[in-house]
Amino acid sequence: MMDVLKQYQHLPLLTVLLVTPGMAQSESQPIWMNDLSQLSVAGVDGNLIVYRELLRELTLEAVAITGLPIPKALPPVVLADKETVTRYACAGKCRALGAYHPRFGVALDRSLDPINDDLARSILLHELVHYLQHENQLYADKTDCARWFKREEHAYSAQQKYLRKKYVCKNQIKKGVNGVREAITYIKNKHSIALMIDQRVTEGKKVNFFNKPALTTTLPAQLSYKFKLDIIPVFIERDGNDNFIIEFQDKINSHKYKDKIELTEKLNKVLEKMVMRNPNQWIWTHNRWK
Repeated sequence: MMDVLKQYQHLPLLTVLLVTPGMAQSESQPIWMNDLSQLSVAGVDGNLIVYRELLRELTLEAVAITGLPIPKALPPVVLADKETVTRYACAGKCRALGAYHPRFGVALDRSLDPINDDLARSILLHELVHYLQHENQLYADKTDCARWFKREEHAYSAQQKYLRKKYVCKNQIKKGVNGVREAITYIKNKHSIALMIDQRVTEGKKVNFFNKPALTTTLPAQLSYKFKLDIIPVFIERDGNDNFIIEFQDKINSHKYKDKIELTEKLNKVLEKMVMRNPNQWIWTHNRWK
């Protein structure tokens, strides 16, 4: 079952299927991987082959993300009315844009356009993960409620990884010392890096945040001083229901501040100003002052 993920609805679309040139076709591969006619897609407007290619692509993405085996066959997929989708999902007792049913396959709300829309693609991938879960009896030992929760958690996690990989950030830097080394490598290779500074950290300096000392990362200030980098504050703000505005503020020159603590205080002040401008959009829920 899949609710709307509005926060991802307007991310740019970039999806490719990479195949190594000259790679030999394995006889053990399922037939559907090489014969698109084996894939059942119904209720679509447009080129059926394109939908079948997308189904194959997203199934392989789901397999890569989850680590589950490539299935021998794929479920039928139908673009249907809302009533059919909710019947698949919860016997008509919920609101859903997509659903997987072991007897009938995957149903997507026909208002979705998985060929051209990134959110719709991620919803289809979400339901294909449910199919893989069913085929591999994932969490079958759980109670009904616990099994539903674990499968949804697993499918949402896969969906987020897919969106993040394809549309948000292809080169995510790891946390910890190795991540700092990686960030430095990017900087030395003339790349910009983005750092989230509104998180509670276990190591940092006590810097005022809303007039209370809070452990705050000094990494942006340290990197800025060491490599003579400007800092550009960037904020993403929801505009209405489904759109977002990305705001780039004036750059901050590190040489104007006497040390990394003063520069970090400046960054906290910038963050405070943005939070006060629209508090209900600050989604960080960790206790910064713990």
